[in-house]
Amino acid sequence: MRLASKNPLIALKRLNPLRVVAAWKRSSAPASDLLPVVLLGFLSNAFLLIGVLLNPSRRQAKPKVNPKLTDLMDMRATPSKKNVIDNYNGEGKNYDNIRYGRTKGGKFFSEIELRKTLELIKGTKVLHVGTATGRVSAHLVSSGFDYVGVELSRVMARITKEKLGGAGDMVQADAEHLPFTADAFDDVVSVRSFHFFPHPEAFLDEAHRVLKRTGRVTVSFEKNVRGRETFRRIMNLPPSNAKRTYYTNPQVALMMRKARFEALFAGNVTKLPLLFYWRSNDDRVLKGLHGKIPSFMGTVGMVVGSKESQSLGIN
Repeated sequence: MRLASKNPLIALKRLNPLRVVAAWKRSSAPASDLLPVVLLGFLSNAFLLIGVLLNPSRRQAKPKVNPKLTDLMDMRATPSKKNVIDNYNGEGKNYDNIRYGRTKGGKFFSEIELRKTLELIKGTKVLHVGTATGRVSAHLVSSGFDYVGVELSRVMARITKEKLGGAGDMVQADAEHLPFTADAFDDVVSVRSFHFFPHPEAFLDEAHRVLKRTGRVTVSFEKNVRGRETFRRIMNLPPSNAKRTYYTNPQVALMMRKARFEALFAGNVTKLPLLFYWRSNDDRVLKGLHGKIPSFMGTVGMVVGSKESQSLGIN
């Protein structure tokens, strides 16, 4: 979405679904991608119009899309540990601001994600895999958990350690080769890092090994959504910087079962596409509607698995 114009009506014209259809006809995209792309266009228009109505005195430009905000668009890329390390080392302390600090919608998404993660943790001793800058780490420590964090990026591991200020433990290590003894943790949590793992099955095997008999693993990830790549090309958004693999909830649930977990829950963290949160400068509409709309348009999935059979009640 290129919303460089200072006039919201010009931006609206650029997001006109009819223009999207015309662009689609000129492209080589399959017909099955047309409906979700047009739907995204209509949704973008709706949120843009609501924003204009709520801010009649502020006819300012939407911020241009930073390439780092659109790194979820290339679903065909195979993750590489070196690629992820290089990208995260380069972003450093800007990571949180890029995703959560620039807009009120981004901060609202962070609140949703942290609340959902906390809701699904069962025990007290938690291993958190993929800490980034420690946003989730600080939340878990402040919530009273016995916390251990693992991060592949040297820069991110240092930032997380500094943020925690001596609380909890922080280790620079590989998620697919966890440096811990068996039966050590009540929970293993990975918040939107799963899609970066080149071999997610190896991570799940390691999670099974380090979890106690009644332990639980919770992973969230960016989902494989039809029309994602077509939407990126038509809207002229840059491709991904950090390569990743997109999954459906059933695919990850199947991986859980193959790793000897019982899949307790598979659903969406978000109600809307992730970029809608990150690019919304007014969160009043989001907060007002969020509890009333279904989650089928969410693009961040979550699956919970347990080492032994148990029930799980989740709203």
